[in-house]
Amino acid sequence: MSSSSNSVELIPGDKKIIEIRLKSINPSTIANVQPQINFYPKNEPQGIRLSFQPNKTYLFPEGSSSELTIDPLQTLIPRTYTIPVFAKVTLPSEFFGNPTA
Repeated sequence: MSSSSNSVELIPGDKKIIEIRLKSINPSTIANVQPQINFYPKNEPQGIRLSFQPNKTYLFPEGSSSELTIDPLQTLIPRTYTIPVFAKVTLPSEFFGNPTA
């Protein structure tokens, strides 16, 4: 996973958008599977509203991305914030075999 920016200076009321990218290590292994990806922050810091667009997508062989909007509220306390971002990967469930065996 990577982002379009490693750090952002936040000013209350000034939204920032960062692209979050997820790439497959081996694109040929997901060509027919299409895992679903859910992007989410580990913890939303007090005074900062976070949202992903889209927050659910699919991992394609060429990778996937989502835009993280960082909205610092007027109550934001000036300091350094770290916002860990996670991507939950869900593989579609398929059964290959004889269900009565």
